[in-house]
Amino acid sequence: MAFVRSYNLLLRRWDQYTLMFLLFTIASVVFTSDSSSQEAGPSTPVPNLAPIVAKWQLQRDRLTANRAAVVTYLATSRPPSGKVTEAEFRRLWSQHDLVDSKQLDAVAKMLDATLNAGTVGFAETTLTVADANFRNDVSHGGLVGSMIRHGDVEIRARPRNKQVHIYNAGEMPISSRTLRRLAYLPSGTTSWTDYTTDVCDDNTTKIVSPDGRRALVVDSLSGFVRESSYRIILKDNSALKLVELQSAPFDPNAELLFPRVRASATFRDGVLSKFEICVIVDVELNAEVPASTFAVNASAGTLLLDHRGDVQNPTFVRLDEDSADVLETMDDPQTRKILQKKPKS
Repeated sequence: MAFVRSYNLLLRRWDQYTLMFLLFTIASVVFTSDSSSQEAGPSTPVPNLAPIVAKWQLQRDRLTANRAAVVTYLATSRPPSGKVTEAEFRRLWSQHDLVDSKQLDAVAKMLDATLNAGTVGFAETTLTVADANFRNDVSHGGLVGSMIRHGDVEIRARPRNKQVHIYNAGEMPISSRTLRRLAYLPSGTTSWTDYTTDVCDDNTTKIVSPDGRRALVVDSLSGFVRESSYRIILKDNSALKLVELQSAPFDPNAELLFPRVRASATFRDGVLSKFEICVIVDVELNAEVPASTFAVNASAGTLLLDHRGDVQNPTFVRLDEDSADVLETMDDPQTRKILQKKPKS
């Protein structure tokens, strides 16, 4: 993990919107080659897709069966300041062998030069999962912000402004990455009956939806998704394209195939509007994760805000001493007696 620590020097202060984009971007992006490549070449019968769909289901079953895992990854996201086309973004992707994560410093410099993205730094994140519980710890600017789900509670710790927010599960306004959002798999509810396939010479298979809006490029043997895309026509007739590229698997022999590097991008009318690059550094499946992992500590002076009774108007208390477990502190009867509530505006 010395490599990970060395990249702490690259971390930069991220504002709230950057962090929100980091946590939201990967949830539902899908990637492809350009539309002309989708139309080229003969299509083989749909039954050729059955073995690949079966491999996706096997991956989903393994994700469900995995009781605990710890994944460390580095991520960066920036809105480009200049006009960057999809072709230019793909050229950026192809210029580097991103299987080698040691090239991150070169990638950061290239992002700065090619995408006019400003100073780019990779934030280190550790995702810990145990059954339905998870914890994301994001390091940036020397501080570690956390997002946790434990049982029926979600907690967001914001050390930069010394605040900890407590929610009922599902009510936290910012979503958090899970294993399913790091290891992309097509939905198990999709009907592939009318999709067409095209087996290519490089051992990949192109899969295109009947309307041509959705497309995937997958490894023909493993089913690993290399590219995925989805095109949407908005009400103002502008075109939105959600694109994702995935490099070779982190470990091609592992039970679960995580990409070594994942690039997610959104294009509006062919021009890049936002992007993210995520590099997986370490994966530990079936890890030992004690229950204490999901406790959140806080120092004296931290403001605890409890949104469980009213998401928009939380009760709050400021700690007068350190707390080893903010949830335990907030639920202590003595704390409940001194909770304050801001008047509704």
